[in-house]
Amino acid sequence: MSYADQIETLFETRMLVVNPSERALAEMEKFEELGTPPASFESINSAEEWQAIRTAYRDPVAFGLPPMPPFRQKWMDNGRARAESMLIDGPHGKLEMRMIVPEQEIKGALFHIHGGAWVLGDPSTFDDKYAQAADLCGLVVGSVNYRKAPEHPYPGPIDDCETAALWFNDHVKQRFGINNVLIHGISAGGQMSAVVALRMHLRHGYQYAGAVHEIGLYDFTNSLPSRTRVDGRCLGVDSKTCIDAANAFLPDTADRTDPDISPLYASNDQLEGLGPTLLTCCELDPLCDDSLLYFMRQLEAGNDAYLVVFNGIGHNLDTLECEEAELNVAVIAAFMSRCIA
Repeated sequence: MSYADQIETLFETRMLVVNPSERALAEMEKFEELGTPPASFESINSAEEWQAIRTAYRDPVAFGLPPMPPFRQKWMDNGRARAESMLIDGPHGKLEMRMIVPEQEIKGALFHIHGGAWVLGDPSTFDDKYAQAADLCGLVVGSVNYRKAPEHPYPGPIDDCETAALWFNDHVKQRFGINNVLIHGISAGGQMSAVVALRMHLRHGYQYAGAVHEIGLYDFTNSLPSRTRVDGRCLGVDSKTCIDAANAFLPDTADRTDPDISPLYASNDQLEGLGPTLLTCCELDPLCDDSLLYFMRQLEAGNDAYLVVFNGIGHNLDTLECEEAELNVAVIAAFMSRCIA
């Protein structure tokens, strides 16, 4: 089935299940051989050690991950060549915003929240995502370098993203005359984009033109069955990774069922009116059940929601050189274009 046919199926039925290609299965086997992440969060004891880990994370190979696949590297080089940075006022000091402007007609804007388990990464980690949104959809893209846990636990990173989201809305309206804005996050950024979408809706009465939450964690109780389903498969993310990340991000006093932390626990009244939402997940990802259930919660609240499930693949979809990774880009681009049309 062509990408166009699969995308049409998604929009007709609201759900697309993608079975793995032989290439994807082969790529997964290679990834599993690399083993688990290079360091446990528990072994990092100082801000200096965290900074060293974050520096290494900018180079996937140095961090113990496979080289970036050529398909993604082309988009990454494109984004890095065009990105511009600026400083904005944050809740506790200056925040860096990274932006990419389309080279063609501007049709809308996208606020992106990068991933990295709430402790790693910066906006440049996902320059490929920004270039894709800019060139495939005509979107001005902005992403904030929010403060990281454990030095800055919840609600610090979320507060930074909410502040940046409000700034971004005003900026693109004044600079480009844009009113239709989307939000996008991946992995930890998926959780944060879901929470920011809720905050913007409940605190500011704002509805995004569309939201994309990729492979996110939406239940910080870490009690869903998929958390332990792939333990021992050496997929890079397992139940211990999820627990370590949650403990780093959340203070001991945090209520892990608070919708501002775990959006899966938001009421129908809180979720209602969020606008079109696309969720993606991978079968062999400990976070798979989060997306399945958050999709159902969106439908239960009467929202326009869609779900894509990639079977036979883990949390590392973006690191694979396979047609599923390209399909993921095509699906997201089609959804975003549909939202701003």
